[in-house]
Amino acid sequence: MGCTPMSEKKATVDMMMHCGATPVFVDIDPESYLMDTTHLESLISERTKAGLAAAKARGRLGGRPQVLNDKQQEVAVKLYQEGEHTIREICQIIGISKTTLYNYLKKANQSLKTLSV
Repeated sequence: MGCTPMSEKKATVDMMMHCGATPVFVDIDPESYLMDTTHLESLISERTKAGLAAAKARGRLGGRPQVLNDKQQEVAVKLYQEGEHTIREICQIIGISKTTLYNYLKKANQSLKTLSV
């Protein structure tokens, strides 16, 4: 879905449709000629909401970082230290994003440093 003001040129709409998107026309602010955002929430389709929810469940696209329990943390660190799996494979095994994995690996590395001192 692509939102575009009614004042847009036909070429913009044609390009959106050519890419497989469905253009949604919105009102514009008469002073700024920009999209009127007062009704923006109602323009977000159910399909988009479902996609965002699924992405968040996988630990992607912002939102709160996924929290791992102690067992999941141990498994993640163990798989990383063994060196037999790539970062991507570890993320897929546990069901987290790369950023979340790197954050937990960083914490684990810091805690090992404090224990050795």
